[in-house]
Amino acid sequence: FVQGFHHPCQILSETSRTEADVPGSSPLNEPRRSVYGVRLEKLERDSQWEVQYRWPFPTTSHETALSSKYIRFFPGFYSSDQHLPGTFRQHIGVPDDMWPKQWKNL
Repeated sequence: FVQGFHHPCQILSETSRTEADVPGSSPLNEPRRSVYGVRLEKLERDSQWEVQYRWPFPTTSHETALSSKYIRFFPGFYSSDQHLPGTFRQHIGVPDDMWPKQWKNL
């Protein structure tokens, strides 16, 4: 994967190995994290995060083993709980005179 970028990935499997089983992957004082088989996807070319981005693999996807410390979950657009059908949303009005004068002009 490309250091410093978050790539879309699909978890293919959980391996029986941990980071401690992979040479040079984890110092002894760190917890033993699981290693997963993943398929990394190249970032789209029109991405706004493309600064100095170089995909080192010959195809647009690459299967590899990654430690759980490198895997992060990001919810997709409009997929968090606040966007579920039937979710209660209500504007909470607060009177202006409730706030100290010093806070109002920051």
